[in-house]
Amino acid sequence: MESPPPSDTGRPAMPIRHNQPNTPPNTHYIPPEQVARKIEASALLVGLLFGSLAVTLGIAGWEAVADNEATNRKSAIAAVVLGVVAIVISLVALVFRIWLIV
Repeated sequence: MESPPPSDTGRPAMPIRHNQPNTPPNTHYIPPEQVARKIEASALLVGLLFGSLAVTLGIAGWEAVADNEATNRKSAIAAVVLGVVAIVISLVALVFRIWLIV
């Protein structure tokens, strides 16, 4: 088996693998406060997103019940109520978070 040809420095030249990173994966420390802020922001956004989606679909279901196209009036009302609750909780948490920052 032949060794690779020598480089200009006299050491054997090693082939570069382009399919693997040369740096190790990022393992720096993330403080718990930063992690908590990221989780809190995610929860706020998810609450607002899914709350508004529940209200929208609940109203669509309510309209379908009013047009006698569906019979799930209680489910539509529950979707609207729970969606509003999710939005209110998210907004209260957001205001509280802004109040803590200021």
